[in-house]
Amino acid sequence: SQGNGRAGINVVTSTFNTVVEDNTVLENGGTGIFVQNGSHSVQLNRNRIIGNAHNGVFLRDAKAMRLTDNYITLNGRAGVRINGGQDISIRESTIIHNLADGKTGLSEVFLDLHADVGPAGVEVAYNHIAARRNAAVMECPEASGTRVTDNVYDSADPRGIVLQAKNAVAERNRRLRVGRWYGWDDPLAQTGTNWLSAGRDGEASQ
Repeated sequence: SQGNGRAGINVVTSTFNTVVEDNTVLENGGTGIFVQNGSHSVQLNRNRIIGNAHNGVFLRDAKAMRLTDNYITLNGRAGVRINGGQDISIRESTIIHNLADGKTGLSEVFLDLHADVGPAGVEVAYNHIAARRNAAVMECPEASGTRVTDNVYDSADPRGIVLQAKNAVAERNRRLRVGRWYGWDDPLAQTGTNWLSAGRDGEASQ
């Protein structure tokens, strides 16, 4: 999907048991992949989501979502935005250098309200997350059960991972200042995130 005026891929309201995988979602006028209200048991696997005007992935009140081995970069707003919903897993993905419009207060992975209800049971694990602006991961205080573990990350915000709910957990994350640009020709764009295996035993950092 390339150059659509709105979302690159639109998973419509109340979609169930669907797999979206092995797509290149490039330079669309809205969000790269938009999963709408009430969708359940949707998997997003091995997608390259690059240079879209709004969020890379936007999950709105979705449940039982699995995002695995996606490459998400250079999108205008958050790499992954989660508004409400529950039981959401983001694993083994590269989420780097989004927030490209320079105007947003979001983070690379951003958990926010939907209809005054925060997301519940979000897992962010074994990812590479790098934010040239703001934080790598941020949640609203109304979220619950967030777990951010075993990631390699960097961020412009010195806090890095900002969890505000009382029962949130952040552990075994490693902050790594890479100091380089990940572009079209970078090996990470071709090989995914298996390189993270060397960093999973690092000291806890929040």
